Amino acid sequence: MSLRIISYRSLVSLEREILELYGKTPGLNFVVPASEDREWLKDVLLAKGTFGSERFRIYRWDELYRELCSGLEDQQGVEGLVQIDPPDHWLALHGLTSDLIAQWGEDLPPGVSQMGFVSSLGETVRELIREEIPAEGLMEGLFPDGQGHPDEPSWILGHIYGEYLSLLRERKLMDSAAISTEIAKQVDIGGGAWASLLMRPMVMVGFYSFNHSQLGMVRSMVRSGLNLTVLSPTSGMSDEYGALAQLEGASLKRAESSPFRMFSIIGAGARHELETVARELILWDKGLSSLPGKFPGWQDVAMTVPPNSILLAEEVLDRYGIPFNLMKGRTVSQTILWDTIRRAWDCHRDGWQPDPTSELLCLPWMVPEGDRRGLARSSARGLREWRNYLKDQQELLRALDAVANFCKILSSGDSCEGILRAVRDLASEVMDWRRTLSSQVENIPDLDRSVLELGSAVGELDRKLLKMKELQADLGEIGSRHLKGGEGMAFLSVWADSSTVWPGPANLGSMSLYSGTPPVMAHHGVWIMTEATAKNWPGSLAESPLLREAQKEELHSMDIMGSRLDRTHLPLLAEKRLQKEVLFRRLMACGDGLLIVSRPSVDGSGRPLMESPFIKRAVQDSWVEDLGSLDRSSGRILPSWTEPAVLPSEVHQPPSGMFTFRPERTFPEKPTPVELRTIALSSVDSFRICPLRFRCSYIEGLYPPDPGGFSPALAGTAMHEIMNRAWGEYLKDDSKPLTGLVDEIWESVLEETYRSMVIDRDLARRKAMFYSELMSGVSLVQSIESGGLRDRRVSSLTELDLPRLPMDSVAFTGKADRLDILDDGRAIIWDYKSGNSSSYSSSLQLAAYGVLLSQGYPGVSCVGGYGFIGFRSGSVTGTSDDDTWGLMGLKAKSRIPLESRFEEAKALLDSIDRAVGSGEFPPDYESSGCARCGYSSLCRRGELRGKEDDDDQAELS
Repeated sequence: MSLRIISYRSLVSLEREILELYGKTPGLNFVVPASEDREWLKDVLLAKGTFGSERFRIYRWDELYRELCSGLEDQQGVEGLVQIDPPDHWLALHGLTSDLIAQWGEDLPPGVSQMGFVSSLGETVRELIREEIPAEGLMEGLFPDGQGHPDEPSWILGHIYGEYLSLLRERKLMDSAAISTEIAKQVDIGGGAWASLLMRPMVMVGFYSFNHSQLGMVRSMVRSGLNLTVLSPTSGMSDEYGALAQLEGASLKRAESSPFRMFSIIGAGARHELETVARELILWDKGLSSLPGKFPGWQDVAMTVPPNSILLAEEVLDRYGIPFNLMKGRTVSQTILWDTIRRAWDCHRDGWQPDPTSELLCLPWMVPEGDRRGLARSSARGLREWRNYLKDQQELLRALDAVANFCKILSSGDSCEGILRAVRDLASEVMDWRRTLSSQVENIPDLDRSVLELGSAVGELDRKLLKMKELQADLGEIGSRHLKGGEGMAFLSVWADSSTVWPGPANLGSMSLYSGTPPVMAHHGVWIMTEATAKNWPGSLAESPLLREAQKEELHSMDIMGSRLDRTHLPLLAEKRLQKEVLFRRLMACGDGLLIVSRPSVDGSGRPLMESPFIKRAVQDSWVEDLGSLDRSSGRILPSWTEPAVLPSEVHQPPSGMFTFRPERTFPEKPTPVELRTIALSSVDSFRICPLRFRCSYIEGLYPPDPGGFSPALAGTAMHEIMNRAWGEYLKDDSKPLTGLVDEIWESVLEETYRSMVIDRDLARRKAMFYSELMSGVSLVQSIESGGLRDRRVSSLTELDLPRLPMDSVAFTGKADRLDILDDGRAIIWDYKSGNSSSYSSSLQLAAYGVLLSQGYPGVSCVGGYGFIGFRSGSVTGTSDDDTWGLMGLKAKSRIPLESRFEEAKALLDSIDRAVGSGEFPPDYESSGCARCGYSSLCRRGELRGKEDDDDQAELS
């Protein structure tokens, strides 16, 4: 019996120790955490050279377990447990949760019925399994009265945890979190397989620390007489709790190494951070970079990015022409297979609206020759209208029927096998997406990667389908239950997140790109860690909603079921933070010659991001040696005129005041007054929403491309013209109802102002909606007239040009749709809106009109109120004096006085004047209008996006 720990800092020293062990004892059994680690270890061992019979074996935990069970099956007839996949784990917990809801109903907290509950539940359940917490002991410790407490989250956890363990025992299944526990049981049983393993020393590679079940397994192995060596990384922290502290009595050897050399790079946002890293690597290759040392060649460079940034990283590297190999395939959730499923379900759930449905049908793998803009112009809504519109376009109709049938299956419900088969049929049977994409690769080479990933994703789907019959037999009734709607999508999401596609063939002379945490043995000459911010390291650590920190500490000290539970230890938040720091330092150790740590300075909303505190502590502990930094975070998006630029990926920032020729200048004898820029008050709300958006539209004259189809602007113009003409006739003879006057002229005026709506059959439905909304608004105006406004009004003016308001840099102008002057000299300002009036509850447009009128207008003493008449909603929204709100048809008095609105409008006009004078129009990333803004590519909000925490802690197994 022998237990030995070899502690290492650098992965180069780890390889030396492995080769030294292998040289002394060629016949070794190795254990590694994951498949990727096996490949790294195999390359190290094979580099030493081995021919003929196999001189080593490399196991993962599940392989070691299966080998132990195979020996027991032959000798004692003991069958091994079947390990379930993450989707099956989710399916079992979802079924048990459904049973709990059926039993307790409204007594449960409302969050239990949400789809995200099962994922949160699964994380805590696996933590309990790893720490070997007995279900009975958990419930006895938390609820000693033995009664049901459905309103308590921890009781829900304990109840489902116990049911889950019972289900696994009854069905002879095993959660992957219990693999160490089951191996320990097989070791204690013994048998021929374990006796054979005992004859060869075992080496565990890359295990920093052990959870309770792993620790029990190691102790069982050592008790049985195994010669065991643990190659355990160290983090260089005084408060670390690794294998050396856990395995008392083990001999220790330390493989020392010098501190790692670190250089820091800071970019503006997420995209600019990666662009800065890419340009520095290109310049380093040319001998022009700030990076220290000599460029080692692309094959010795590697970079890791968070999983949700992998697509952005690939795009940036492609744009800069940097050759790279993706070291691990994307998950299925990052492929076009899942993207299409998600789009289809969104279309179904939203009632097959024009724009998203047309985009779905015209995807390159659906019907690439489809006219997306033409489909959007149809304004079809709902499957019936879409099928009627596409009756003469068979390819599009076939695509629509395919995705609609899939959504029908998902909506009506089916077994998990039926849902997966529906996905398979959609992608490869009813429509062959791979063939459609492959036919376009010659003209669009970038689609080649999508073809590869789609084929691999379908292959993963086929493999899962092959296991489904076994799964339904394994899980019994729970595995055969039908999943409906969101439940089916949640199951597919778990499967897509846990399935990985083939990354494609590797190219020589290329850098390595990792998504998330690399294998425990991965190391390169230059190692780049991106997004090293405090938001990610340590990130947001919150206590479990199902088992609070106080409850964990209480469990640690309890004497339950005759034995103390302090043998187990559920990690607390402080310990999880320490684990994150250990992982961060181990990632730092992947750089043999140079470590480059990069981060963005702002998040997706423009808020500042701080450097991870782990970096400063690593420098203080001499874990890394700081070689300096490069900061391009503020005002250095483009390289300056004196800096090198990577062409054609970059352009230089022109020098301030640069021009190509010197014009002849003559100075007039008399100074010429500066002409003020004219701005219409109808645009002021755009500035309030976002100054940059205002600048793009009303200063620079930039407008998003016209999507075609129905034009809200032309429809609004037509509505205003109809109202102006009808109102003029009404003022001449108010005995005729306004509704009748509008009904007589609306179609002829519409043909003058928006002829397409009259003659285009695709807009027939829009025409009917236009008439309905028009009459709704006219009826409202008629009711306001009958409510007393007609009796108080002495005159009414339409399309009235308001007095011009000159300021320092701007002259404001306005045109009121209608101005009613009352018998006491007060004026009421009206504005017709084709949409809902409630959308203008915070608008300052009419308040600004009031500011202009306050300069003086014949017959007007002051403004008594203003109102937006919404034709679609048939309602009015505005602000007025206390005695005029009922006269205007307002539902209730405004909470904000009229004078306050005028003051807000004055302040807004001052802000616009200052912005125009200074030329500064900063984007507002917190604006409610960001979601539908057409200028997001200019403000780069989409590039400065946030990210989710990276929870991948494989090395801490």
